[in-house]
Amino acid sequence: MITMSDMNTLLLTFFVMLISMMTLEKPHMERLTEVLSIAGRSFKPTEGKTKNPSISKQPDSTKLSESMSTTTDVIDINGVNITVTKTTAGFKYTFTSSEFAFPEGEWELSKEQQTALEQFANFIYGTTSILYAYGYCDKSWKDSVVIDQSGIISAAKSNESNTELLKTKSDKELLSILRATSVQKYLSNPKRDNYIREDSIIPIAAADKNALFPNPISDEERVKNRRIEILVSEMKSK
Repeated sequence: MITMSDMNTLLLTFFVMLISMMTLEKPHMERLTEVLSIAGRSFKPTEGKTKNPSISKQPDSTKLSESMSTTTDVIDINGVNITVTKTTAGFKYTFTSSEFAFPEGEWELSKEQQTALEQFANFIYGTTSILYAYGYCDKSWKDSVVIDQSGIISAAKSNESNTELLKTKSDKELLSILRATSVQKYLSNPKRDNYIREDSIIPIAAADKNALFPNPISDEERVKNRRIEILVSEMKSK
């Protein structure tokens, strides 16, 4: 005699066999989910094939914290070295390599920066935290922008011959928010597999505050001050 429990087990086994043998479209997967839920089982479908197999869930704060030997550590995400700092507000990720810094007076992301952000997005994929994207400048007046008849341009590329006048017109706040917004727009681009909701990323204009090198003595130190920095906060997005 077959009991109801045996029937449920047989049905579940039958559906699992079907799933393992077939490639199903999303609506079919959703229907199977409903059926299996009725049977008291838990099954979560994936919405189509993941284009990037390296995407993984972000480790929670406790596990990441336990894996760090100090409050600051360097992690390697598929060849991208990022400095991670534990703060009271969350985890701060700093892209300190010179190849991931913004060129002087520029705010558009380079291919190298996009590659680094792509790997970072893979690393935090699935997070529900609010992100703060910080835009930084170095202390040189050239690392700023001015507004002229043609629009917003790098101070270093301005046709203004009066350097002192140019310095008074240069704007680091505007440049830093443009840089932070470039990071926000890239990470929230819905054309990417691992995009993050735009309203979960807040761009911050930090200008030349909190410089890695407050008194840089080399071009390399000035370049590193033009870094990308992202805080993955403890606050959750709605």
